Amino acid sequence: NILNLQRSWYFTQASAIDPRARSLPMPDSLMGKLLQFVVAHEIGHTIGLQHDQIGSSTYPADSVRSPTWVARMGHSPSIMDYSRFNYVAQPEDNIPLEHIIPRVGPYDRYAIMWGYKPIPGARTSEQERPTLEQWSRMQDTIPWYRFSAGNEFGGYGTLNEAVGDADPIKSTGLGFRNLQRVVGYIPGAATRPGEDNADLRELYDRTVQQWSTEAGHVATMVGGGTVQYKSGSQPGAVYAPMPAARQAAAVRFLNENVFITPKYLIRPDIASRIEAGGMINRVNAAQVRVLNMLFDDGRMNRLLEQEALGRERQYVYPLATMLDDVRGGVWSELRDARPVMDPYRRELQMDFLSIIDRKLNPPETPAQVVFFPGQPRPTPLSDDAKSQLRGELTTLNALIARAVARTTDRASQLHLQGAMHRIEQILDPD
Repeated sequence: NILNLQRSWYFTQASAIDPRARSLPMPDSLMGKLLQFVVAHEIGHTIGLQHDQIGSSTYPADSVRSPTWVARMGHSPSIMDYSRFNYVAQPEDNIPLEHIIPRVGPYDRYAIMWGYKPIPGARTSEQERPTLEQWSRMQDTIPWYRFSAGNEFGGYGTLNEAVGDADPIKSTGLGFRNLQRVVGYIPGAATRPGEDNADLRELYDRTVQQWSTEAGHVATMVGGGTVQYKSGSQPGAVYAPMPAARQAAAVRFLNENVFITPKYLIRPDIASRIEAGGMINRVNAAQVRVLNMLFDDGRMNRLLEQEALGRERQYVYPLATMLDDVRGGVWSELRDARPVMDPYRRELQMDFLSIIDRKLNPPETPAQVVFFPGQPRPTPLSDDAKSQLRGELTTLNALIARAVARTTDRASQLHLQGAMHRIEQILDPD
């Protein structure tokens, strides 16, 4: 149901700045605008435009908070991007409501020019080349004319529902501020006399999913970089890695804002109306989705490769350092004088071990995966990366052994003892 999907997206991404979204059903005038945006996107495909997934990563977060910028440029350079709605803008920015929804942007006009504008005097494709070369060079100085439909660098800049992702840390931080507002609007929007709680469940689940999606944009910075397709006459690299300092900052943000329990998402007043239990699993699943992204095989392999290629030091974020940083965040209580883990943290920490277990001891018969023609096969995790994961478990086991003796909390003590047993099983599965 496309209307229901648009309604849920708009609520989670725009209700912080658009009061019309805070009650259901939304006005027909608003729903018509949401449907218009979807139709315009699909019409773009009929004239040959592909998904421009890199578009949102070319606009700074500060720009999409500017009323003058979004009036002139939109909050994404392309309606063919999957940026959805402007979730970065804050209530105090006073963005006009008509500029929250995607529209045809500068990239779309550039792509249509490339595909359809006549080149006077050119009678053959060879005669068109000089003009096309000039047009391609425009991308050197105008980043929002660049294009990427693939999943280069593990998705950096090409993920769904990204806005202002030239700096994913800033845009996600702003998005989280809005989600803290949005979760408070759910009961008022979805609870109506004579109706069941289906809308309440849907809006709550969609809000938690949106939180996880925005967090994932930050995770793609690790082992990530920028992409600019170039012709043979254009100098410089097509793929440029992310500076190491930005990658480390991404992990730090995730440790402080994602792997620490997001208490504002925990709403017993909502949960008690839609389920007998499941809050821990709901929050945990959102966190684990991000943790899985950090431990993606391709991402870890890229970190090793960037280190092996001997690039400038400022671009090398060693895999060993990344693993240490993530472990330090997920298991931060081990540094406390009296370690205490709440149920959410205990669940996340055991999932940390489960993820590594699947990397080191994959099932003998992996699930069947269907690949479409031309779709690249994923590269398996390197043996070097597996060795570093084993080393990480050995280090973690020693830290847990020291922490067990210091904790006085019974649940935490049992949890740590269970974690040590699990590590032994992972390192010696036989």
